[in-house]
Amino acid sequence: MTEGPHAARCPAQDVAPRRRPRRWARLAFAWTALVLVACGEPSTADRLRYVREGVQDLLHREASPVETRAVALPHRRDRILPVPDHTIGPFDFLATIGCRLSEVIAGRNAALGRVLQPTRRLAHEIDVIRAVETCLPTLGEERAERLSAILAAKRDALPRHAWNAIWLDEDLERFLSSGPAALIGGRDPRDGARQLRAAASALRARDVDALEDAFEQLRDDPAAGPRLRAAAAATSELEQIAGLVASVPVDRCSAAARELVRIFTERFVPARGPLADLDRDVQRLSEGIRAAFEVVEPVEPSASMREYRAAVGGTEGDPGVAGALRVAIVDHARAWSGVLGACEALPGAS
Repeated sequence: MTEGPHAARCPAQDVAPRRRPRRWARLAFAWTALVLVACGEPSTADRLRYVREGVQDLLHREASPVETRAVALPHRRDRILPVPDHTIGPFDFLATIGCRLSEVIAGRNAALGRVLQPTRRLAHEIDVIRAVETCLPTLGEERAERLSAILAAKRDALPRHAWNAIWLDEDLERFLSSGPAALIGGRDPRDGARQLRAAASALRARDVDALEDAFEQLRDDPAAGPRLRAAAAATSELEQIAGLVASVPVDRCSAAARELVRIFTERFVPARGPLADLDRDVQRLSEGIRAAFEVVEPVEPSASMREYRAAVGGTEGDPGVAGALRVAIVDHARAWSGVLGACEALPGAS
């Protein structure tokens, strides 16, 4: 009996001979179904690995190794951007009494205002900028000049505060890594990608309350990290399968080609639905993560964050994990089309 796509998850199962007569196909298929029930649903990469192993057994050779791309959210210390603190001297502060700026500064200096979450710090900086802009016309020339310099510095630093507001948020960190979803919080456990885009729109509008709401909606969504890694693993399997199948001559429907058609029908066709679901999910996640990066430009993040951006969202010349999966799906279909066409077994053909 042939090893199923879930065998890696049930190592105690007996390893069957690599080849079997075709009359055992139905028995092996039933055995596969039983192991599925015993071990749980296999991953998309497990299903594709099952396809690859079948092709390798048929062709008596291993697929050329393909490196699986690493996709992991960098450590918090690699995500934070330091921001200089621009303070207003005591005499200039006294001059602002009567403007709302004095109330904003007093609130920041209070005990609860000294330590702020990144989103609250962003809200404070936006509030300070607006208050300074309102207060400037009421000040004398010398104080107005000093405050204008602070205002310019705070405007320059605002993108870094915006970056920290996104990439240091604990709910986003849990969602993009592998943490379990919360039992409470969030209105839809399947809207993570949409909430990433909502967060980017909120930040663009400088609406910190909407930004925090978008992050709170991530709490009940399954972590995206495993899905991104699953896409990278599936891409590797698809590339290996395509390389093997493309090496088979397709000038006629040979015995090897007929066996490949059987493998396609029995092993790959059941994997098409999960593969399509994975592709859809990862494309949406990629769009949301790309939006989160683009809304805080221009800043210069760490090298590991630049690598993460390229791996997930893609950059010019690098399709990222979602783009690579889409390319692998197309190349995989193209590789099979020759064999299926030679044996008049293309999907939809009579």
